[in-house]
Amino acid sequence: MSKLTQLEMTLDEARETDRLIKRHINTTRYLLLDMRDRKGWKALGYESFVDYGEKELNLGTARIYQLADAAEISLQLGFSKILEKQPTESHLVPLKAVPEEERKVIWEEATRKAEEEHAKLTAKRIEEAVEQWKTANEDTQTKLATEQQRNAEWQAQNKAKSEQIQSLQRDLNAAQNQPKPEPVKVIERIKVIPADYEAIKAKAAQLEAELATNKAEQNRIIQSAIKAKLQGYQGEVDALEAKKNNLERQAKEYQDYLASLTGKVKQMESQSRAFEKSRQALADLASELHDFTPVDPDLTRRALALAEMHNVAVQSLRMVFEPARQTKTLTLIQGDAA
Repeated sequence: MSKLTQLEMTLDEARETDRLIKRHINTTRYLLLDMRDRKGWKALGYESFVDYGEKELNLGTARIYQLADAAEISLQLGFSKILEKQPTESHLVPLKAVPEEERKVIWEEATRKAEEEHAKLTAKRIEEAVEQWKTANEDTQTKLATEQQRNAEWQAQNKAKSEQIQSLQRDLNAAQNQPKPEPVKVIERIKVIPADYEAIKAKAAQLEAELATNKAEQNRIIQSAIKAKLQGYQGEVDALEAKKNNLERQAKEYQDYLASLTGKVKQMESQSRAFEKSRQALADLASELHDFTPVDPDLTRRALALAEMHNVAVQSLRMVFEPARQTKTLTLIQGDAA
């Protein structure tokens, strides 16, 4: 239907149009289109365009609309009302199934193919051209829907990665806020390994694993974005890269800190094992001597030699650790005096 606003027919116009329609002039369908769009049927006293067609022209609903639609499509294709040769309704009606802006393109394409093949333009050719347009349009819509779905999936994945990185950032901030253990001074006394040493070590390993996973996922997302030509998300990719670099820097700080503790911790562990081994040996010896009666002179000599060795060991331990204890005691006394 024409998009232009049309004035309704007057009674005289309606009667003249009705007269021309009944004379079967070759512009009948254009007159019916005018009768329909300008409501000439209303001026003649009928309730509808269909009512007018049935009672005045003996035309059924399908036929009267077929003629009016053919006139409308003919005008859209550029045919004039005054031309002697007009396209038939069977050629025009198939175009009713496509949008107005596509009808002329489909008609011209079907006409061009018929001329190239030196064949007659038939209603079947028009119908085939319409079906080809529908198929191509459906394929385009399907591709568009698939692309939109891919974009939505990529955005969901990117959002999930962003939330994961934010969670990692919060974990790192929490780990950074924990107080670092004081450096261990072995000369004062044997101290145990810092209570949070293993926890920090495990956290660093976890961060490295998550960082590796994040790198792999980030590379996959970047490749997917390139293939899909989603340059619009470059800003988010840059943000991910910056956060990745921040994670690498913080993980490196934890690794360096663990490395600084490793030498002292290993030294403490070695000394602890040596003293524990000696303590256990003395405890075992004391347990054995509980019910021991000397009967072998050679064994007695060896036992006394062992006792002398332990005296030497006692003197060595006191030489190493007694000055450190005296220094610490003197420091405490001076502090109290002050």
